Amino acid sequence: EGQVQRRVCGVVSDAPLDLPFAAVYLNEPGGQVAGQVLQGPTVRRIEEVESFGEGRRAVGQAEADPARDLPDLPALGLSLTLPGWPETLRRGVLLPLRGAGKDLAGVLVLGVSPRRPLDEEYRDFLNLVAGQVSAALADASAYEAERRRAESLAELDRAKTAFFSNISHEFRTPLTLMLGPLEELVTAPHLDGPARDRLALVLRNASRLQRLVNTLLDFSRIEAGRAQARYEATDLAALTRDLASTFRSAMERAGLAFEVDCPPLSAHAYVDREMWEKIVLNLLSNAFKFTMRGQVTVRLREAGLEAGQDLSQSQSQSQSQSPSPSPSPSQSQSQAVLEVADTGAGIPADELPKVFDRFHRVAGAEGRTHEGSGIGLALVQELVLLHGGRIEASSVHGRGAVFRVVLPLGREHLPRERIERIERIDRTERIERTASTTAARAYVDEALRWLPAPEPAQDPAHAHGSGTARVDESGRLAAAGWPAADQRFAATFGARIVVADDNADMRTYLRDLLSPYYAVELAADGLQALEAARRVPPDLLLSDVMMPRLDGLALLSAIRADARLGGVPVVLLSARAGEEARIEGLDAGADDYMIKPFSSRELLARLGALLELRRMRQSAEAASRVRTEQFETLLNAAPMGLFLVALDDGVLRVREANPTARATFGHAPDLIGARFDALVERQWGHPLSDQVVSLFLRTLETGEPYHTPEFIQERSDLGVTEAYEWQISRIPLADGSMGVVCYYREISAHLKARRRLEAADRQKDQFLAMLAHELRNPIAPIRSAGDVLSRLGLPDERSQKMVAIIRRQVETLTRLVDDLLDVSRITQGRVELQLKPVLLSEVIAQAVETAEPLMRERRHHFSVTSVTSVTSGTTVARPLRVHGDLARLVQCVANVLTNAAKYTDPEGRIDLTMSEEPALAGGPGTALIRISDDGIGVPPALQATMFDLFVQGDRTLDRSQGGLGIGLSLVRQLIGMHGGSVSVHSDGAGCGARFELRLPVLATIPASD
Repeated sequence: EGQVQRRVCGVVSDAPLDLPFAAVYLNEPGGQVAGQVLQGPTVRRIEEVESFGEGRRAVGQAEADPARDLPDLPALGLSLTLPGWPETLRRGVLLPLRGAGKDLAGVLVLGVSPRRPLDEEYRDFLNLVAGQVSAALADASAYEAERRRAESLAELDRAKTAFFSNISHEFRTPLTLMLGPLEELVTAPHLDGPARDRLALVLRNASRLQRLVNTLLDFSRIEAGRAQARYEATDLAALTRDLASTFRSAMERAGLAFEVDCPPLSAHAYVDREMWEKIVLNLLSNAFKFTMRGQVTVRLREAGLEAGQDLSQSQSQSQSQSPSPSPSPSQSQSQAVLEVADTGAGIPADELPKVFDRFHRVAGAEGRTHEGSGIGLALVQELVLLHGGRIEASSVHGRGAVFRVVLPLGREHLPRERIERIERIDRTERIERTASTTAARAYVDEALRWLPAPEPAQDPAHAHGSGTARVDESGRLAAAGWPAADQRFAATFGARIVVADDNADMRTYLRDLLSPYYAVELAADGLQALEAARRVPPDLLLSDVMMPRLDGLALLSAIRADARLGGVPVVLLSARAGEEARIEGLDAGADDYMIKPFSSRELLARLGALLELRRMRQSAEAASRVRTEQFETLLNAAPMGLFLVALDDGVLRVREANPTARATFGHAPDLIGARFDALVERQWGHPLSDQVVSLFLRTLETGEPYHTPEFIQERSDLGVTEAYEWQISRIPLADGSMGVVCYYREISAHLKARRRLEAADRQKDQFLAMLAHELRNPIAPIRSAGDVLSRLGLPDERSQKMVAIIRRQVETLTRLVDDLLDVSRITQGRVELQLKPVLLSEVIAQAVETAEPLMRERRHHFSVTSVTSVTSGTTVARPLRVHGDLARLVQCVANVLTNAAKYTDPEGRIDLTMSEEPALAGGPGTALIRISDDGIGVPPALQATMFDLFVQGDRTLDRSQGGLGIGLSLVRQLIGMHGGSVSVHSDGAGCGARFELRLPVLATIPASD
């Protein structure tokens, strides 16, 4: 801002007559206001301008405050004159200065020339001056902010580099304490095989962690400018050949062709041997990692350097903080060119400029593993720059990549103080010494772990667990082979789990952890895991997130998109900690998300719980499928029709129909989705179809079911009359809407059969009525003749007996004819009861009088008992009255008594009890007439039908009274006409029977009674 003020001052001073003076007041941090004189008429007047308070007050005004005129500057404490002019400077203008974002940055006070009118043209000029000052201030503020941001980022980067350096140092101490004891334990002779393998796994990964820490430490040293390279004369070709040869075994195991072409150079190269090892090994490791098939080539050549070419500049886009070596010579100089070429995945064109950026990784690149820190190539670039060289990369995506390191030979380009002083006597030995294999072995061991480990050949019965494991007929592990484990998940043991991880040690660890309980199949990346899952669907998939070819999230997406695999539980393992990573995995459809490192017990518990849930879900789904299939079979095979309709765009359409319904609708090929109103109209025509559709719509709207027992109409499409019983109900559908289901059955045949039976029944009733009438005609003369003969006083005893038999049989025949006539009348509804208050005691007396001759003849022990009623603890003795027909009630009780006498052996016992049953609500009670006997009893099968017409007990017994089987049927119908009921109770044959007649008690007695 100071520079802006000086530049504005220079511009304003060129026009003193147009701008007599100018002053700017700016907002400062903390709410302060600073004033600055840009132009004044005399030096001694500057103090007056600086003390001018109007500008300071204006800064505190609202930001929307417009420009203001200052008509009287002397009145405001500012009195100035212009050189050569006698007039006093009286007028001025106060203009706002806007900064970035249109915020008020301050105000500009400009003096107005006393010899020029303040017209629009002058005002436009003054506003233009204020606008230019505002723009210059905004640019200055933006520049200052950007500079402060850059300084903050640089400070942050320095702090980060220092942190990496410090934390790397802190890691080395615990790593040293881990690696030392581990090496001793691995070489101990007393260890068994499994324990040694586990410790070797720990040692390998601890060593890998140490290498990563060393790489991070090297990089942080270079970034901080503390790298101490020691350059010594080296046979670069021999050293490079030795380093490359260490990778030959790995290349051959991976099936890659490996070519090393490093002829001797004409001059020695001065390099830091450890740094050159890291350069070569990192490039070889990178080529091996991303080359799945084809060839890797290491080539070293000598080339000349054109005059003026600068070796210190890298072809990559990254910027190095390394100390610059000595400038390259301007004359011709030899240089060594190292090329590491491969036929691997290559690098996309848009990623090529960023390939040497630190922490940068090419997304989606096909490789043997997804492991890596993203600083390997960045470290290589920094190490090359330390040697005064450059590195460049070229690639065709999908065809491979070439990394080229250009290094000047000799030592003129290197700092002299960093060159090792070697005595002449051992110079040759030092130059020709070979590369140390310790560092190279670590790179090769890690590369070998990227290759699929060969599975040991072993019997399937012993491949997953202890030596007693066996495989059952379904291919699952038998329970006898499982070690002690959480028995809550015992039902899931033997399940098939696919484990996907690009780290061989992690795959081995997970296999050893899970194989005692589950059948485990390993996959080195997501693509292998997907192929294994599609080949045989697993019970669970356990996958790492960061993997080559197909990562864990893409694998999860493919699993969920596959119809066969969509229900397989997927558990993601990842080193990406944090809630966002977990939510991302769960949102993608994972059933669980575990962060490395994890507890083995927790992993087993989570997998067991997921497998148990899957087992329970599969069992429920299987049971549901069976029930669904049974239900579908039942509906499809049932003679009942069933169809479902639902609203679609405001119209009822058929959703489903079983075969019976399809036949009713005429087997229309487009039945599903057809308009329901059109189908009904075709069947029944108007207006009946409108009525049927309205019933369906009402049920759909209100939820009230509708049922009709008989729907008899002539079909419009067939021209025949059909009868149906149907019912409709509202049901919820799978999509959340409602539909109407219709159940129906055709009853045309039943209706015809019923009508025939009704006609036959009417004919039977008519026949019985006619038969009873015709039988009564001859009975009357026979009865009269019997009466006459009995009055004649026949002297012959034999003749008297014959007359008595005639009279007795006439009475029986009369009773039978009367029963037949009563049945006919009741069936035809022609019986009229003469209802009035009736004393039950009178009914009992007359009924006993009617049945007494038969009971006396069979010498039965007969008793009549009347039980008084008890109401609220008080005994009440009152006569029981009912509203009924006396004659019909006497007939009912007499029929039951006669029935008891007929089926009770001579000298048997018959008891009649009359009582009142109180009502539950305190109203009129019920009169109970109970008739018990110890006769032949009633079989259970006969108890349900003995009140039907023409039903009798065992006719093989010698029962002189006989019967037509209509007496008890008359009792039930007559008692029912009185609002009562009759029932029978018996424990079976030979256990007697108990008949109970119930009639409603008359609550009040009419006054006339």
